[in-house]
Amino acid sequence: MDDLISSGVLGYVALYTRLIVGTILFVAGLAKAKAIPDFAVTIQEFRLLPIRFTKGAASLIVTAELLIGWMLLMGLFTQLAAIGGALLFAVFAIAIGVNLARHNIVRCNCFGPYFGR
Repeated sequence: MDDLISSGVLGYVALYTRLIVGTILFVAGLAKAKAIPDFAVTIQEFRLLPIRFTKGAASLIVTAELLIGWMLLMGLFTQLAAIGGALLFAVFAIAIGVNLARHNIVRCNCFGPYFGR
């Protein structure tokens, strides 16, 4: 293990992982930003929030994805961005898990109007 650390392999793994996750979040945020009303409808279909909060939640999620993705790509506040990204992915996983348990199959709209399934 010390050889991996001293050779910098883990540093490269961390860098590539940060860039991949940052790209995924930023691209997902851009795609959803083009169709925020559609994403708000998707949030309604998950039936986890009152309808009056779905537009605000859609805007908040898109903003968070863009900001966290950009921070990861630029290498700014990476620990904070990593925690934020992990929280976003946890919220998404919980929302999908709750709906699977309810047998409520919802399109995730992860990349907005692209890759709808």
